[in-house]
Amino acid sequence: MKKLIALLLAMAMAFALVSCGSGSAAPAASAAPSAGNEAAPAGETTETGDFGDVANDPAVTLTAASAFTSTQLPGMFWEYFKEDVEKLSGGSITVDLYLGGTLCGPDEEMSMLSNGSIDMMMAFLPANAFVTPAIESIYYTPADIETSQKIMNYIFFEDAESAPVVAETFAANNATLLPAFVVTSDIVFASTQSVSSWADMYSGKFGCPMDANYTDMGYQNLVTVMDADWYESMRTGLCDSIQATAADIVSSKIYEVAKSYVVCPANRVDHLMTINTDTLNSLTENQQAVIYQACADLLAYSAEVQNDLYDQFESVVNDNGGTIIQMTDEEFNWFMYCGNILGWKTGLETLAVATDSVDQMAAVQAATKTAYNTYTDIDFDALEAQYAG
Repeated sequence: MKKLIALLLAMAMAFALVSCGSGSAAPAASAAPSAGNEAAPAGETTETGDFGDVANDPAVTLTAASAFTSTQLPGMFWEYFKEDVEKLSGGSITVDLYLGGTLCGPDEEMSMLSNGSIDMMMAFLPANAFVTPAIESIYYTPADIETSQKIMNYIFFEDAESAPVVAETFAANNATLLPAFVVTSDIVFASTQSVSSWADMYSGKFGCPMDANYTDMGYQNLVTVMDADWYESMRTGLCDSIQATAADIVSSKIYEVAKSYVVCPANRVDHLMTINTDTLNSLTENQQAVIYQACADLLAYSAEVQNDLYDQFESVVNDNGGTIIQMTDEEFNWFMYCGNILGWKTGLETLAVATDSVDQMAAVQAATKTAYNTYTDIDFDALEAQYAG
């Protein structure tokens, strides 16, 4: 039993293969109450008057918590969301935002949300693997941010099999999933060594949270390094390379210590915006519409930020003498196979069995594969046939 628990904890950590400090996105159309509002342009918000007399609704204060700081992208997006909600509601909703883990850690947020200690959170999936096992199979999306949003919307709100599972998963924790997700910018493999391909990094010291998936991909020398320690670990030579995102390279200043960057055109969804169900039901209809509109506004804003950071990624790398290499089609296919199909298989065999959620996780995985096959050029059935064994 101790070995099983250790394995499952390792799995939960392995799900965090991409930095938590990634950008956010929010496909808010299908799940939001009808309020007759369109999403605001990037960086702008809808006027208060669109929500009737919401400013005169009973005043309410929502408590929101995040382990991320205001200098990390999720923290920045939380601050934008807070300001937007307060503006749209004309002051009838106040958001008390606690960043940097000052109120609770990522592994405590779901339990605090469930019992009403906090009203909102952006759930970090790996930290809640045992609480929301059915949706732990969401790995790498082989698409840009906009398409990834469509994929997540399909899985969470549209598919007849997976949508009820997702809703029930959160309902069991007195939580409601809002249509706002953290979708990363392109994944980047950064190295302190000069390389000409992704495979050149296999023999170096690769810094990662755990060895799951990376061993399958071909890495030979793994070093346990968390994202907060990327910069110093690469500077001191503890590791030669890491997996981050284009946004992380800029925000964590990895460009100061790395030389080569292999860009993988895939994204990762790690965080889901959720609200305590009792809290949501206690809001007036106009206030609920404000919450959903703020999710839609966050979509436009976060996409703009991610695009700007990607542009900065290219410029700061060039300014610091780095080399950007695009992953080949074959390398990308291999990455998607290891990061998804092998991950799905491992998840079913361990986490799903241990939590008695095999059917639920299988339904979400099936919807995920369908969405990937529908919205992208990747055929996961063909990949499985090509690489299996």
